[in-house]
Formats: sequence, C-alpha cells, structure tokens
Amino acid sequence: MLLYVGANIGYFYAMPVDAMAREAGGVPQRIMADRLGPARRDAASPGAILCSVFGALNGNILAKPRVAYAARRATA
Repeated sequence: MLLYVGANIGYFYAMPVDAMAREAGGVPQRIMADRLGPARRDAASPGAILCSVFGALNGNILAKPRVAYAARRATA
C-alpha cells in the first residue's frame, strides 16, 4: 500500500491532474519517468522491476496451493 500511495504522490508531484487529463495517452508513469531524466530513470528501473517480480511471486505463492487444496477437497 505504501508503494502505491508513494507512486501516486510522485505522479501528482510530477504533473497535476488537469495536465494528466490533457496529455495524449495519459500515462503518468511515462511522463514521470521522462521528467526524472535518464540517470534517475535508469537507476529506478531495477527497483521497480524487483517490486513487480516479488509482488507477482507473493500472489503465486499464496494462491496456487489453494487451488490444489480446493480441487482435492472437491473430489473427496
């Protein structure tokens, strides 16, 4: 939750809501990355990728065993 709120604060800091609405495509992540500059953007990319990977891994670890458990209980 803190990462989500932090990202949204960063988006609003980089570009106000009315400017986001006028922007073609309206992708605040791209706009914020362009405003950070190449050095900061390249430094932040691995961290963003790791957050994504560990978030997906967390979902898989918690959800996949439940599917097998529920399937086994349904057949028993």
